[in-house]
Amino acid sequence: MTFICWIYFKDYTKINSYVTQPQILWPLLLYTMVIGGFFFADDFHESLSTLSTKLPILVFPLVFGTASVVNSSLIYKAGKSFVLSIFLFLAIALGYALFDVFKSGQQFISINGDIYYKFKSYGLTRVFENWHPTYVAMFANMAIAILIDKYTNPYGKLSWAILIIDFSLMLFFIISIILLDSIIALIAFIVLLVYFGMIFLSKYNFTFLSKTALFLFLCTAVGLLFYFNPLKTGKIETLKDRGLTITDKEGERNVLTIRLAKWDTHLFIIKKHLLFGTTEGDIKTIRREAYETKGYYNLAKLNYNAHNQFIEVLATYGIVGFIFFLALLFHPLFKKNYHPYFAPFLLVAITTFLTETVLNRQQGILGFMFLYALYTHSFPLKKKIEA
Repeated sequence: MTFICWIYFKDYTKINSYVTQPQILWPLLLYTMVIGGFFFADDFHESLSTLSTKLPILVFPLVFGTASVVNSSLIYKAGKSFVLSIFLFLAIALGYALFDVFKSGQQFISINGDIYYKFKSYGLTRVFENWHPTYVAMFANMAIAILIDKYTNPYGKLSWAILIIDFSLMLFFIISIILLDSIIALIAFIVLLVYFGMIFLSKYNFTFLSKTALFLFLCTAVGLLFYFNPLKTGKIETLKDRGLTITDKEGERNVLTIRLAKWDTHLFIIKKHLLFGTTEGDIKTIRREAYETKGYYNLAKLNYNAHNQFIEVLATYGIVGFIFFLALLFHPLFKKNYHPYFAPFLLVAITTFLTETVLNRQQGILGFMFLYALYTHSFPLKKKIEA
């Protein structure tokens, strides 16, 4: 609908005046790296497919980021719709798991050779095709951010009924994040608490000492939570038991050490393709060869990506593309006309980027770029919702 309005109101005729704005310029430059890679890659078919896969990097900022129908009121309503949609999809996933356990009498399921509890991780998200648990947890954190923002940037009177509904939704999302079994999502949730806690303390003129005490308290609480692991999260237990030896071997690796093996391999690739990267078309071939060279044969078999968005971008696009990517993320903050949702959205995204390549999956790139385009819209956005 926004695209139709963009065409109807001839907003495309004004693109020239918006191209120099960071939320348009940097995505445009980053996508030129994809196009440039198409001409220099050895794997023609792979590079051709990435032109469409990465198209949201270009289209969403150009269309949604310049559409005249987008304003603060619309973004606020879109936020409510986003929260509702994440709630409904998670409720469907939980309902499906409950029905499946009741019908089959089995609490575990085999997915791609691995055994999952039907209420956790891929066992929970299997009802929707290609639904990655960490990505879902990332979106749940973004929904939590929208709910909390309502109380740090009040848009009107908030009744007790709304307060109870919001609290219930937040509790549901927190439980869902725990069930999705994503450590980085739990860390992102803590980051959100720190961010909004600092905003709250600033509003009520708390001293620097009070803010420092809150930060230290949360850090200590997080450390104790991971050390004692009261939720008995399997990934945390394995991390504690198997140490920090970089390996991809079954029975020896854990959630961190296998990523260290991936990062070690990609740093090896980066050194050889420092300036412009491997290109999107050739990264898979080069990565598999690098895994074999480094002796990570289990990783080579499935040819895993970096599982770190920053390292993946650096390996694929080189230093040039990496600069464009960092500018895409952070330059809008310096323009100061972004929507209040943007800062917590960015915090959740970059935290998730530390262990996931969100922009390599369609689910991730569509969600991220759509919200990015809305929250960094080209028109100056008022902090207060328009009537």
